[in-house]
Amino acid sequence: MNNMNEPLYQKIYDYLLDKIKAGEYKPGDRVPSEMELAIKFNVSRITSKKALEVLTNKGIIYRIAGKGSFISDEVEKIINGNTIQDIENNSSKLIGFIISDFTDTFGTGLILGVEEEAAKLGYNVVIRRSHGDEKIEEEAINSLFSLGVDGMIIMPVQGEYYSNEILKLYLDEYPLILLDRYLKGVPVPYVSSDNFNAARNLTNHLFETGHKNIALLTTPAVNTSTLEERLNGFIKSHADQEIPLDQSIWLTDIRSTLPDQFTEENIEKDKSKIINLIENNPQITAIFATEYNIAYLALKALDYIGKKIPEDISIVCFDGPYMRFNDYFFTHARQNEMKMGAKAVDLLKKLIDGEDIPKKTLIEPEIIIGKTTSGVSLEI
Repeated sequence: MNNMNEPLYQKIYDYLLDKIKAGEYKPGDRVPSEMELAIKFNVSRITSKKALEVLTNKGIIYRIAGKGSFISDEVEKIINGNTIQDIENNSSKLIGFIISDFTDTFGTGLILGVEEEAAKLGYNVVIRRSHGDEKIEEEAINSLFSLGVDGMIIMPVQGEYYSNEILKLYLDEYPLILLDRYLKGVPVPYVSSDNFNAARNLTNHLFETGHKNIALLTTPAVNTSTLEERLNGFIKSHADQEIPLDQSIWLTDIRSTLPDQFTEENIEKDKSKIINLIENNPQITAIFATEYNIAYLALKALDYIGKKIPEDISIVCFDGPYMRFNDYFFTHARQNEMKMGAKAVDLLKKLIDGEDIPKKTLIEPEIIIGKTTSGVSLEI
């Protein structure tokens, strides 16, 4: 009996395989087309296409461009004496992972976590990078789907509010997990750091060491859940401490750290913005950067104008590279990337198996005290 919660493409796959095992489709017979199956099961063609691709990858059918799909001459050898589950167990199992990009500060751990957990569960991983480009992301989704992957883990493009391709997968009940961030317009299960509480705790650390005037540096946070949550955590810390927010010392249009805007010209523009902010606001004693690359940019800008870290200005951020002997330079919220990646795979496997999973899974980052923060005199 079919599981009511199994993916729609799996139901079509089981239906065709049952017909083949019963002898209703014999070697050389044409099977229904994507469109015919889509109409019969009241699904989109992306779903029926997936079912046919899985059968093709297992050697049960073969496809001729412009003519259709046909039963393999070797079908009896492939399925003779085996149950449907035997065929599933003996076949190559694949999952796709689309990541925006990865560096030594963030992303590499996600890949390691995904790969290690997938190996434990008997899956191989096909990785694609979107480079923060919606068009490349769309092409990657279609490419992985064409490969016949059993499910996908996707880190959505930053600033993307709504994705047609991701929405299609969701509506077709395709096994899908979003990683690091979610899309407000698409209710897909996701795994992320607890960015809100981590940002609140980082800001609290600055307040506890005497800082009152904290500059905020971020790329545009609109439609990027990760950044919006960090901003809200920063704001909540001010509310908890009853310290007024001063948005005049916020820079929310840092561009040079975005994947598609990393140019020398943009770097110099952003450095100039930070220099002007600091020189025009001498009350600033600390900087909260929503990501490591922005913190590093601030470090360079402050060095240019002769400001010492942390004696003159402290800096906190998210993520940061190791130095040596497990030492860290930046005080930061360190995300547990390995755990995030592994959890995404674990949840995806449950979806593939037709199990219910939570819509939101948060992994707590660790606050690392580095060399970029120190106390400040209450008179400052």
